[in-house]
Amino acid sequence: MLSQKHAEKLAEQAILNNEATLSKMRESQGDSSTASSDSSTKVEPQLEILEKVTKTSIFSSKPKLSLKQVMITGASSGFGEEFAKQLAPHAEHLVLIARRKKLLKTLAKELKAQHGIKITLLSGDLTKPRFKAKIERYLRNKGANLDLLINNAGLGDYGSFESADWDKLQQIIEVNITSLLQLTHAAIPKLRANKGSIINISSLSHLIPMPDFAVYAASKAFVSSFSEALAIELEEQGINVLDVCPGPISTNFGQVALRRGNKAEIKRPSWVKISKEQMVRETLQALSKKQGKLYPGLGVKIAATVLAALPIFAIRAIVRKRPWS
Repeated sequence: MLSQKHAEKLAEQAILNNEATLSKMRESQGDSSTASSDSSTKVEPQLEILEKVTKTSIFSSKPKLSLKQVMITGASSGFGEEFAKQLAPHAEHLVLIARRKKLLKTLAKELKAQHGIKITLLSGDLTKPRFKAKIERYLRNKGANLDLLINNAGLGDYGSFESADWDKLQQIIEVNITSLLQLTHAAIPKLRANKGSIINISSLSHLIPMPDFAVYAASKAFVSSFSEALAIELEEQGINVLDVCPGPISTNFGQVALRRGNKAEIKRPSWVKISKEQMVRETLQALSKKQGKLYPGLGVKIAATVLAALPIFAIRAIVRKRPWS
């Protein structure tokens, strides 16, 4: 039987090996490009094969979606903006929710010009009870055709829990948890009538405690746990719930999470990074197949598999080193 110390070393090595392996595969791909083009029998590098398989299985066909009314929170930038762009060809009506009205108007103008669809803008702050109540009223009065709710809005805070601003922590809870619960609760009657779906944007961090991201990671653990339970409750009503758990992706989330005066950079290991475009494409493919869980990107799938299999003492050994900072 493995000792705890030995298990911790193996666990840490398993995580580190993912990046090293992918790096070697990329190097071998580069070396192979200098070889003679006459060698038609040469086997392609493993990384290229993996990428081709991934693209064939995920991106070769467009998602088979036909939607009447889609509601997206956090729609002014990042994932939310990308969801709006990729769903516009498949939807009759988009309801876009975000705090920054100017960005919402710019996005709406672009999508209307390209696709001629109906777009409703609800601009406000999801930390405010009055704004959440306004969305509830909209759903009651004008949400008859709702067949997809995307709970995408999210906030983070980077730094120790002790030194955190309490108001900022309350905002994280309001946006990441309370608004998600409140809007989902209000939307279920409409989604039931239309056999619709819910997409909850969680995070790979739901699998691990994250020092210096303690409240954010805990909020995402809540989202994933809630999504799994809700999926079982709603399956008999014909409502599909998809829990999406991306890894680190380049959006403005990291900058918002940094505290004033903190110029630190949150590290994003290259082997788990994907674009927001790929993340949304994979999500819509999973939605069209009525999947319940998605870890977008090959690297994130590998990381999730390893992390889910590790005992808690091994997880602690890894996170103590704060590989993201």
